[in-house]
Amino acid sequence: MIRWVFLFCVLAWGQFARADDGINLDLGIQPGRVVKSTIDSAVEMAVDLKGDDKIIEMNRQRGINFPLNISSHSKKIFTLKTGKADDNGTIPFVQKLLDSSSGSRDKDGKQISMPDPMKDFIGLGVNGALNRKFGMRLAGITGKMLPPDQEQAVKAAFSSQLPAFSEAPVGPLKIGDSFEKHSPFALPMAGQQPMQFTLTTKYALKRIQGKMAYFDVALTFNKVDSMIGAKVDMTSSGSGTMEYNLDTKLQEKLSLAFEMDLKAQEGKATVSSKMKSTTTTLQEISGEEP
Repeated sequence: MIRWVFLFCVLAWGQFARADDGINLDLGIQPGRVVKSTIDSAVEMAVDLKGDDKIIEMNRQRGINFPLNISSHSKKIFTLKTGKADDNGTIPFVQKLLDSSSGSRDKDGKQISMPDPMKDFIGLGVNGALNRKFGMRLAGITGKMLPPDQEQAVKAAFSSQLPAFSEAPVGPLKIGDSFEKHSPFALPMAGQQPMQFTLTTKYALKRIQGKMAYFDVALTFNKVDSMIGAKVDMTSSGSGTMEYNLDTKLQEKLSLAFEMDLKAQEGKATVSSKMKSTTTTLQEISGEEP
């Protein structure tokens, strides 16, 4: 009985000590495992375009009439397989798209025929290696033969993930402490080039329970002046939660929601949009890669 009481005290002290001393997070790529990620998202968007009859007619011929109201959803499943790190800390990896599905409806609930942009890439694997000090090297694409333009697009899109793959560890963090991440964000604009933003994601540690750390998340969008001559008015807000496993160094669940109202005027064209979006990302360690 004394032995069990002693063991309980040691384990309890260890949990309190971790909370008192602070915790460390490592959201970057980890060696020697397979991580499965499932991303579910839903978007409600109302878009209107006025003042430029030429652009309005071009969109009408494509089947897009303004004002446009769309509700869409999508689900994507990825795996990320990593090998052991070498003496220089370089980690080989393969990321594969296992499945992708999406759908859209208009304001009356009628299904809108829109192709899933990721459908052609199901089964595709991107091979490479990552070193947090020296960057990422892409070795090639496996699973499917792609036209040169699509292959370059895949490589460019994957390279944009480098900041997420190579994030430096954060900590020690105590209850109430926070840290920030900064990443690019592009908002599609009807008849215009996508509008570029910098997305700031702030994580605040709320509590520690056993091996899990729980965070509140706040999102802030800062517009990048990429539309020369355009006048842009925007309001936005976003929030969410994150659950992090301290033992496996895995972000097991990230739930985000944000709203954005935007009005952009350039020449005769005025684009206005209202958007609500929710995204949930689940991650788990898988024993075998499918």
